[in-house]
Amino acid sequence: MGTYLFFIIPMLILSMFVQWKFRNKFSRYAEMQLNSGFSGHEVAEKMLHDNGI
Repeated sequence: MGTYLFFIIPMLILSMFVQWKFRNKFSRYAEMQLNSGFSGHEVAEKMLHDNGI
């Protein structure tokens, strides 16, 4: 049982750290505006149109 905890606890701590970093980055960049002034929907439509989809 102790051997399992030796491997599980560091992995749990690492996964919590990665999740925290990801949430910080996502929340920071979710509020940024594009330089073009387009919305995400408009960018997606343009990409599809430009590629003939």
